[in-house]
Amino acid sequence: MNPKPLLSKVFRSTQVNPRTYWLVIVVLALTLLFSLANILVSPTASAKNNAEPATGSESFGYAVPFTTTTPTASVTPTETLTATVTPTSTATTTSTATTTPTNTATPTPTPTQTPSPEGRNSFLPAISRGLTATPTPTLTPTPLPKGIHGYVTLNGSPVNGVALDLRFYNGAEWFTFASTTTNSAGYYSILNVPALGAGQRYYIRYLNYSDPNRMLTWHTKRLEVYTTGADHQFVSFEIGNIYSISPAAGAVVPLPYTFRWSARIASPTDNYEFNLYDYADGNPYFWTNPALGFVDHYDLTSLPTGFAVGQPYVWIVWVYSPSGKLEDGYGLSSSLYYVTFSTSGDPVIIQMPMAGSKWAVENTTSEFDLPVISPDRLVGDE
Repeated sequence: MNPKPLLSKVFRSTQVNPRTYWLVIVVLALTLLFSLANILVSPTASAKNNAEPATGSESFGYAVPFTTTTPTASVTPTETLTATVTPTSTATTTSTATTTPTNTATPTPTPTQTPSPEGRNSFLPAISRGLTATPTPTLTPTPLPKGIHGYVTLNGSPVNGVALDLRFYNGAEWFTFASTTTNSAGYYSILNVPALGAGQRYYIRYLNYSDPNRMLTWHTKRLEVYTTGADHQFVSFEIGNIYSISPAAGAVVPLPYTFRWSARIASPTDNYEFNLYDYADGNPYFWTNPALGFVDHYDLTSLPTGFAVGQPYVWIVWVYSPSGKLEDGYGLSSSLYYVTFSTSGDPVIIQMPMAGSKWAVENTTSEFDLPVISPDRLVGDE
């Protein structure tokens, strides 16, 4: 059947330009073709468009962190196209596509930061040693009793083997209660010493009759109060000698004259005293009072009372503790030199003579236990 006459009638009845009808028909036909093409391609394309991007891939040049995803894409396109023309034409298209891709990636565990003992962060796992340190107990030794003790030096150094006596005054006389010697450290100790009663005394005595390089004697400070077995330390003392320098032994000198000796550098607290006396009986006897201090000479300007020109005398240096008192400790040089005066010198006496002898015999009743002088220690006897 030829449609042209029919279309001509339609065009005339609607009074529409035939070209317009042909244009509408072409548009409807193209629309129908596009819809059919979309239906055929749509299930695959929709699944691709709705799927989640793959994990662990690279995007724009940097790594995308691994994550766990469960993408679900449901595409249910429904398209209904209806075209009505004269003659009428209806087309209905329904297309449903469901895609469920699953992509699961196992994440890498994140390291746990554990603070180190020093307070700094460390990526090392914490270490449990499982050990508990037990402190070693400190042993405190029980101090040994020291009794009456102290130290002795020779020219400033500890001296070994020095014989010492503990002298005891019972209220009437002196005698040796105990004896000991120093060790390599110059240390001495006497244990189990009884208590002192009223009017009694203790002290340590050094006595030397053989070595010219050491003091004749040293007496420590007297101890007047003591309980049985108590610890008491005497002040350390020096036994290096005080040498007589001038005049020479046995010299005859005019007055005034300067007597010189060697001050002990190792004992700078020495307090010196010049002594001059008649050796036969200790009378007359002269000594400087008060003591002179840490000096090395004494100027004798004239003969003290009781001394005579042409008569031999002995001179010696005594040394005291800083106080200058016998009871606080004293010693004697082992240099005893004879001297004779040729003139009486200046009649002005600077130091007044002291009366009485400073010597005594062993087991003396003297309060100060004065030492015994051995005649063979004298030098320059005529």
